[in-house]
Amino acid sequence: MNKQQIIVRNLSTANQVRFAIAGGLTGEIADQKFPDLKYVKQLAEGGREATAEVIERALKDGQEHAATVKALTSATRAGDFAVLEAYSKTGVIKAAVAPASVVGNSAIVYPGQQPGVTPLAPQVTRSLIAMLKDYGAPTLPPMKRCLTQPANLSAVEMEEGATVPGAAPGTAFLLSDSRRFGLLVVFSDELLHFGGDEVITFVDAVLTNAANNAVDTAAINAMVAAAGNHVTSVNAAFDAFQGDLRSAVWAASPDTLGKLRSAQERDVSPRGGSFYGLPALPVLAAPANTLFLVDATRTAVYDGPMEILRSNEASVVLDSDPASSALKATNLFQEHKTAFKVDKYADLHLMTAPVAVTVSA
Repeated sequence: MNKQQIIVRNLSTANQVRFAIAGGLTGEIADQKFPDLKYVKQLAEGGREATAEVIERALKDGQEHAATVKALTSATRAGDFAVLEAYSKTGVIKAAVAPASVVGNSAIVYPGQQPGVTPLAPQVTRSLIAMLKDYGAPTLPPMKRCLTQPANLSAVEMEEGATVPGAAPGTAFLLSDSRRFGLLVVFSDELLHFGGDEVITFVDAVLTNAANNAVDTAAINAMVAAAGNHVTSVNAAFDAFQGDLRSAVWAASPDTLGKLRSAQERDVSPRGGSFYGLPALPVLAAPANTLFLVDATRTAVYDGPMEILRSNEASVVLDSDPASSALKATNLFQEHKTAFKVDKYADLHLMTAPVAVTVSA
């Protein structure tokens, strides 16, 4: 793993987007736009070794640097020469001055100061793996064999001299750290370079959702394969379930969960809730009119890192089917665009088969 990858894996997704945008700017402009990432950027460009501790310290130093830059900018706009003079002598900001506000009918405003403008960033969808972790799914290290017990065991009463039954935990699976989900997304340079925090939020949400939806599709495909034939009622699902109902959850698409609401079941909705007393998890990748009954504590998961990298010099083909001869390459440099590549490492293993329930449309 190179230094760039180590740095990226130790940044939040939002900071990864900001760090990627900064990579396409000149040093001076990048420092002005993202002053808190100044030392992280220097770490990436310099010869110093990158470790989690070094990166954390660079982020902390950058935040302090950004606070100083903000205070000096505020003092400059307000004409507070006393603060500026004190800083030039001591290097310490004693008091921050509020940024100048837009008054009257002035048309000269920064994007973040425009009244009445609400950024419409997509709602971030949590992955099914992340939701299962909340309900007890064991998070296991990749490429390691683990002791598992797919079902509850019970001792039996024995007569004198009878054979003692035996059972052993299983070790027949491991999770993979090489299972990767990715996508390329292209944005215009004008949007990235001149936008503020709202653009970072938007790009962050788009890339995070793309990664989570891919992971969810893989998880749901595994459930479909393991569940086999569907049952047609909740009672039949409970009877067929081989896991522990006390740690079970439902997984279904938001529209399927919405159709389950009734006078009896008022706690379920497209946002989730509970159905028959068990947590209901909304998953966009789930097929319509199908409920999956899953034992969360018997579903091993690997929720690995997400990496966001950028390029503004390549030629890329933007389509779900790159093999098509009708597709045209986009030259990022010529068209003033930047491509972000998101890679998400994740895996899931069902120790106990889920039960699939077909619900009425």
